[in-house]
Amino acid sequence: MAHDVLRFLQREFLRRILEDPTEYSRKVVHNFQSMLVSGVYAGEFFERPECQPRCFIEYMRNLRELRSDPVTSVLTRSMDDARALLHVYSGNVGKYEVLFSFILFPLVAILAWRERNLLLLLVLGGIVYQAALNVLGYNMATYTSNMYFFHLTNVSLGIIWVGRLFKRERGSPSSLLRVGRPS
Repeated sequence: MAHDVLRFLQREFLRRILEDPTEYSRKVVHNFQSMLVSGVYAGEFFERPECQPRCFIEYMRNLRELRSDPVTSVLTRSMDDARALLHVYSGNVGKYEVLFSFILFPLVAILAWRERNLLLLLVLGGIVYQAALNVLGYNMATYTSNMYFFHLTNVSLGIIWVGRLFKRERGSPSSLLRVGRPS
């Protein structure tokens, strides 16, 4: 029975795509943009036994106060604001990490290929695979969280290599592409 259901869902999926390919294309573009902007799942720092069952409501109130007057809010309030601040910080880091990872991706891919760095090429392949699942299927920040370490590796190496590219005094442009061996 499960096999029949799977075949039905696959046929229905293909039928709907072929019926209106422009709509599916819009969905793919929307998912890609969403993946770049939403980043990874930020976590939840507001669940505590003493605030149940209203933790989320209290968290949203604290977050509004924190955004309206961050200095006063952090200095005069309890750990609730620290939790809200951690949540905002975590969310922003997760968003920018994925965005910068995709911005630096072409550079890191070229340099990894030139260096024949199989491990880094596998890391980049993991990012591409997860991005394809997100874009072609369904995008959720929790799905991108699976690749956080890979995005972090990509961004870190990308920043290192961009820094080396801007240090012109180190030698010829071709020597700047070598990783691990200073010229």
